Amino acid sequence: MIGTIVFSRDRACQLDLLLRSLEQHAPMLGRPTVLWTTSHVGYQIGYRILQRDHPSVRFIREQSFADDLRTLLVESPDSLACFLVDDDVVFRTVGLDAQELLGDPQILAFSLRLGWNTTFCYPLRCSQRHPQPLRTAGECCVWDWRDASCDFGYPASLDGDILRTADALAMLGDSRSSNPNRLEDVLSQAVRTPWMMERRPLLASYRSSALVGIPANVVTRTHENRNAALPEFSIAELNRRYVAGERIQADRMDFRHVNAAHSSLPYVLA
Repeated sequence: MIGTIVFSRDRACQLDLLLRSLEQHAPMLGRPTVLWTTSHVGYQIGYRILQRDHPSVRFIREQSFADDLRTLLVESPDSLACFLVDDDVVFRTVGLDAQELLGDPQILAFSLRLGWNTTFCYPLRCSQRHPQPLRTAGECCVWDWRDASCDFGYPASLDGDILRTADALAMLGDSRSSNPNRLEDVLSQAVRTPWMMERRPLLASYRSSALVGIPANVVTRTHENRNAALPEFSIAELNRRYVAGERIQADRMDFRHVNAAHSSLPYVLA
C-alpha cells in the first residue's frame, strides 16, 4: 500500500482542491495524512473547515516538522510513501502502475509530475528534453535519472513522487529539516550519495503526467520559489474566499495543455 503525506501551510483553499482531486483521480493513494501549520491565527479557520469537509482525511497539526515527519514514516504500515504539497493537483486518473514498477529494486521513485509532455522546466525557465527511455511498460516509461537534465534529473521532488518508505527514512537520516523546502534539499543531497546512485539509478513515470503543481503564491521564507504572485491568488485572498464559501473549480480549469511539472494555471473560484 501507499501512505500519502501532504505538507500544508496557510493554504486551506489550495489544499481543498488537492484533496478533492485525490479522491476523484487517485483513490489508490489511500487515506491522506495532512501535516499542517499556519503563520497566523486567521488561517486556522480554513483548516477547521477542511477537517469538517474532508472527514476521511487525517489532519495532524505540526509541532516539530522533522520529528512529526519521521514519526509518520516510522509508524506507517505502508511499504511505499507518496509526498505531496498543498498546491499540487492530480488532473487525470492514477492507476496501480507505480506499485508494480517499484517492485524493481533499481527504480528509486515513480513520478506523477513528469511525462513526455513536460517539455518546460518552470523553476529554471527553460525548455527540457525528455531522456531516452531505457524501457516502456504500457503507459509508463523508465529512465536513468543520473544522465537526465532539469526536472528529469531531479529525483527528490515532494510533488507526487512515490518511493519506498524505507528509502525515505534512510535518506532523512538524522537531519532536522524545518519545512518542506529544506526537506527537499536533504533528499536531493541524500539521493546523490554513491550508495543511492548505484542502487537506485532509475526513475519512472507515465508517458503523460498526472499531476501539476500550481505556483500561485509562496509560503516559505527560506527559499525564493518562483511563483505567479498575482494579487487575486495571494494566500490571504484565497483564504478569505475559501472561508466565505468559495471553492476552486477544477472542472472549469484547462489542464489539456500542461507542459511542465509546475504551471501557473489560473484558478477559477465559485
